[in-house]
Amino acid sequence: MSSQRVQTRRAEWVAAGLLAVFVLLAGTSALPHSAVYHERLYIYAGVQNLRHGVYGLGAGAPSGLLQLAALPLQLLDLDNHPGPPTRPDSYNSLGVRFLYQNRAPASQILMAARAPFLALGVALGLMIFVWARRLYGDAGGLLALGLYVLSPAMLAHSQFTNQSFGVAALSLMALYTLWRLCERATGWRVLVAGLVMGGAQLTKFTATALLPVSLILVFWDSWTQRASARRAILAPRLLALAAVWAIAGLVVWADTIASRWGRSPMPTTSCSRPMVPSTPKASARLAHGWGPGSFRLRTTGAD
Repeated sequence: MSSQRVQTRRAEWVAAGLLAVFVLLAGTSALPHSAVYHERLYIYAGVQNLRHGVYGLGAGAPSGLLQLAALPLQLLDLDNHPGPPTRPDSYNSLGVRFLYQNRAPASQILMAARAPFLALGVALGLMIFVWARRLYGDAGGLLALGLYVLSPAMLAHSQFTNQSFGVAALSLMALYTLWRLCERATGWRVLVAGLVMGGAQLTKFTATALLPVSLILVFWDSWTQRASARRAILAPRLLALAAVWAIAGLVVWADTIASRWGRSPMPTTSCSRPMVPSTPKASARLAHGWGPGSFRLRTTGAD
């Protein structure tokens, strides 16, 4: 085995170790945390959307990340909960009931909903390493990954169910696939770029900014080539970009159709497990509909 190959393999093992550190730091930090303010609504909205095709509960955002959070919850034996209320200000209280009045403990529901975002954080770190290594070599890739792994912002946001981290991660992945597409346009790269672009559109409405940005990137990368080659490469790249946009549109359309075809009737029965505040102060807050982000609750009693 050549020395170059040994060095590359060593860099990959170091990158794997850094990603393991990321999982350890983010995972152990997420375990003791109760639900932050937005998580109860996102988790409840994702379950209602994935099970019953109910839209409009996700704070005016696309349903992709909400469904991602709810996906592991399908493996848990959770109680059915009533459908959306007539008053929008009751959504948070429904999220509290779903999280703290269920068959599974709230901690188990939270960790199951947070696991996909932790996995997304690992995928983002891997992409950062690969991209930086292609540009600056093994040392550059490991430096970029090390900065990512030890970033307090990345560690904080990847351990919770949230849309900001999801749109940031998938947007950066979409830009990477577009960069690879500009290097050499193949059918496989067009397909991957379209799927990632479509996934990014399902995270947040601000991800639509990727459409004009991708067009600007294609023009800019073509302009930086030799003058004699600009026209020859610009037209194929624009065609490839149009195909990427079309695939992304199909992804968004397929998500909407799948959610509506796969829905089941809205449940009308509430759960039977009582919600028990851990302190008198928590009881007073619960009576006013406050969420568990600032206090802890415990569930007791048989179903």
